[in-house]
Amino acid sequence: MSVFALFALTVLPLIFTPGPDMLFILSQVMGKDAKAGMMATIGICSGYLVHSILVAIGIAAIIVSFPVLFEAIRWLGIAY
Repeated sequence: MSVFALFALTVLPLIFTPGPDMLFILSQVMGKDAKAGMMATIGICSGYLVHSILVAIGIAAIIVSFPVLFEAIRWLGIAY
């Protein structure tokens, strides 16, 4: 079995399992309306897009290479 097939068999059940993001969207639709659900979906997908772009450019490797940058991000997170 190829590595891709093993990866797909592992990841697909995780993708189709509802998580906190699905519950958030559902709560927006049930509590407000479909427009609120669409806005929540757009927000979540935007977050996924930013995360994917950061992964693609290797931001973790950059942060590991510069400990001062890691500390700055850490303190920004604490302040937030």
